[in-house]
Amino acid sequence: MGFFAKRVLRGLTREEEEAMQLWLRILSPRCGADERAGMRKSINDSIRAGRWWPHLRLWEAAALFYPNDRVKESHLLALMERAVEEGELIAQFDPPVVDASSLAGWTSCPPVPADSALVLWLPKWMSQRPPELPMADTTDAAENAGAPLELPMQALPKFQLQEKKILALLREMGLDPKSLPAREKGKPGCKAEAKKTALVDRRLFTDKSFDKAWERLRGGGELAGD
Repeated sequence: MGFFAKRVLRGLTREEEEAMQLWLRILSPRCGADERAGMRKSINDSIRAGRWWPHLRLWEAAALFYPNDRVKESHLLALMERAVEEGELIAQFDPPVVDASSLAGWTSCPPVPADSALVLWLPKWMSQRPPELPMADTTDAAENAGAPLELPMQALPKFQLQEKKILALLREMGLDPKSLPAREKGKPGCKAEAKKTALVDRRLFTDKSFDKAWERLRGGGELAGD
């Protein structure tokens, strides 16, 4: 029996019931009166049945993922819509809806923030953040920048390895990821320079996966500027 099936069968804890009530408080103000009433009934029926509300529309998932940051919410919604169009994020129906398993299987999904209303709905590993990589010795930075990523830690989702590698490369270039310099006219920007180095390790990156990882970092506030 799979992870998500077990969750349905065992019922909801008090904390999980309260999480679903929080969903209602976050989402209902954005709906009309009839839709709000239907949402309240659906969520309360799910709680009484001891199961999670099974599906979320894309805008609902984004709003609950980042309940306190409209900018990140908007960015995530755009990423999800594009991923559905490209077949990277599995969704059902029209308009599309997603469940916990489809978000867990979406390789470009950003890590779940601590204040997310979906922390209990999604697998715990999606909320984990790996420890910061040690700063590279600047005397060896040029020599080591293109080396394959080696991390002395448990296996991590590939998207997290990609993000950590990008941040490490930027720091090796002497840059602050949260204050990247503007690109000089006629010269490649820091993204292009980092990408060129990152693509040396084809086990970790493709051209497309680098761009997606960069956008996740920017959407999560870990990159700014450039």
